[in-house]
Amino acid sequence: MAYEYRPAWMEIDLGALAHNYKQLADLYGGTKICAVVKADAYGHGMIPVAKKLHALGVDFFAVATIIEAQTLRAALPDVDILILGYSPIEAADVLIEKNLIQTLYDVEQGKAFHLAGLKHDRPLRVHVKVDTGMRRLGFSANAAGVNAIENLHGLKGLAVEGIYSHFARADEIDASAVHAQGQLFIAVLEALSIRGVTFKLRHICNSAASARFPEYYFDMVRPGIVLYGQPPSEAVALEALELREVMCVKANIAMVKSVDKGDGVSYGHRYHLPETMNIATIPVGYADGLLRGLSGKAHVLVDGEPCPIIGSICMDQCMVAVGEKTPKMGDEVVVLGGNVHPMVSVAAYAKALGTISYEITCQFSLRLHRQYTE
Repeated sequence: MAYEYRPAWMEIDLGALAHNYKQLADLYGGTKICAVVKADAYGHGMIPVAKKLHALGVDFFAVATIIEAQTLRAALPDVDILILGYSPIEAADVLIEKNLIQTLYDVEQGKAFHLAGLKHDRPLRVHVKVDTGMRRLGFSANAAGVNAIENLHGLKGLAVEGIYSHFARADEIDASAVHAQGQLFIAVLEALSIRGVTFKLRHICNSAASARFPEYYFDMVRPGIVLYGQPPSEAVALEALELREVMCVKANIAMVKSVDKGDGVSYGHRYHLPETMNIATIPVGYADGLLRGLSGKAHVLVDGEPCPIIGSICMDQCMVAVGEKTPKMGDEVVVLGGNVHPMVSVAAYAKALGTISYEITCQFSLRLHRQYTE
């Protein structure tokens, strides 16, 4: 059988990941790459993904939490790992012991981490974050923020190795907001440089920006969603990169039956068949990540042809109209992804839900066993 634990699974194509990475590496030239593998590599599996990228030459990774960082450190002892999010001051000992890099964006936070570094006689590694417009984490991009960064830069318990910011609107066609943030970041860098404060690594480009604005590469770029073969947005599709979807969700048909015209399907009978036809039950539902909001809006591939999901998607199953087709129990269907048909692409599902591809790939749960292929 093509699965290990149940008749529904994910196939993660590490060959497609390598293809996407090489395309991006060529685009970036010699700029250092920080691969973003947070949220379990956007649902693709952080450890296998990171190991593959490391084999391709990546030695710098970004995660969101200290738990993710510790998990990655156990698998890759020698790479640099930047935690993009908040870690409590109480975590300082672990940050130092595991040789992790923490984002720094608050004076009191910085002082506490400094004291921890002195206690260990080993500075805590940090990258300073500047808020140039995201309004999330970061020192303000003004005189007060510059003063704070300068003061923290001089503390012996800290190893301030980098400085970065994050674009809020790089996935839009209008680039004016990107340039406003980019120039503000440059102004902060220049103000600090005048005071003798410099950094080994300066970075601001996410996936969308790194594909469009080489003037803001600085020392490092942070590709995330594009590594997994997804465009950052519908507006910025990046066709020139020839991205390949890394994720594919598949299942084996659980049952096929003929259902009469007018019969209701699934909970609430919100859908009634317009004619007598065959329907197939697929053992994937919203608990697996096939969100209920896709009911009546998505398709799966049966015998290579798109067939609509009908009725409400259930927790563990969904029903598909296959018309006059007569597939059998156990036949394989493609639920999502795999570069096989635009109607089952991650982008198509995202559009149907009015959301972004990031949310779609992150939704699929570990109830779906992952198979990794090259």
